[in-house]
Amino acid sequence: MNRHATGIGSTRPAFRLIGLWLLAALLNPLQAAAEPGGGESSILCRITDRLRCHRLPSMALLWQRDDIEAPAELQQQNGRLWITRGRQAFGFGLATGRPLFRFENEHLLFAPRAGGSRLFLADQGGWLRALDTDSGRELWRRRLSAGWIYPPALDGTRLYTGGSNARVTALDASSGEVLWELEAGQELVTYPLLAGGLLWISSFDAHLQGLDPKNGRRVVDWSLNTPLFDLQVSGNRLVGADYAGRLQAFDLRNLRRAWSTAVAESQQYRFLLDDDRLAVATAEGQLLLLDADRGRVVKRIRFETEDMGQALLPDSTVWLLPSVQPMNGSTGPIGRPRPASMSPGGEP
Repeated sequence: MNRHATGIGSTRPAFRLIGLWLLAALLNPLQAAAEPGGGESSILCRITDRLRCHRLPSMALLWQRDDIEAPAELQQQNGRLWITRGRQAFGFGLATGRPLFRFENEHLLFAPRAGGSRLFLADQGGWLRALDTDSGRELWRRRLSAGWIYPPALDGTRLYTGGSNARVTALDASSGEVLWELEAGQELVTYPLLAGGLLWISSFDAHLQGLDPKNGRRVVDWSLNTPLFDLQVSGNRLVGADYAGRLQAFDLRNLRRAWSTAVAESQQYRFLLDDDRLAVATAEGQLLLLDADRGRVVKRIRFETEDMGQALLPDSTVWLLPSVQPMNGSTGPIGRPRPASMSPGGEP
């Protein structure tokens, strides 16, 4: 095996929208997480020209590393920080920056997925691997596709993934044993998502399917006009973004389509679903606020077209987090990297 785990001994200022941006980062699971234990404050980690981790809400710098820069994917969980960048995966102590391991892979890696004592890595070579979260030691590996495979959805002791092989695969998280497989029709557009007791997949033949996680049986199979490249869930509501510039919502209680609303002129837009509210940032320079129950646009705000960033919507306040970062290390608003699930072909 050509892998090993070892120890690790833009220039435009970001703009402001309504309110303080700092609290918005708490909504992004890839960037902010609480430390283990009770009563500790939260920590925000970000990668621009380097990796920095700050204490919230003061934004005091806890630690940084100059050897890790964007583009990269992050996940924070149980006091640990997991990072994938290119063919490497890293583990750090979240509060201290203490290096845990560095893992070298043969293929480009997608976003990390942690569950319990295991870190799961999916790559463009079709491999899914489980690593020990303390040492980075490979526990098992399984090749599921000749092409790329997406990071898995986790449900207790099971994993669910798929990709260019046009199949959905359920595996035992502890052993990597395949529990069931299902032909999806065409390759998947986005990461599998667990919501409302079902496993949701979106494929390039414009089908949105809800599967029984126990056996892969199709419970729902909706034929759409264009594929959904991003899926998000909040409560009993599943919302997807399609390549025609529309958001489509589905009610998980009755498994019916709720509404469809045009929000952009192209696929260049991002959205956030938060309880009964939706925020959409488009490449045409608009921030749209929608009523998530009916899909009705309630407000439009103009912003800089050069940098749509990521729109966040906590507590009835809107934040835009630009992707372009100041080079001087200032603590301006931040945005997470464009996820591989928004790139047809699965390239991170």
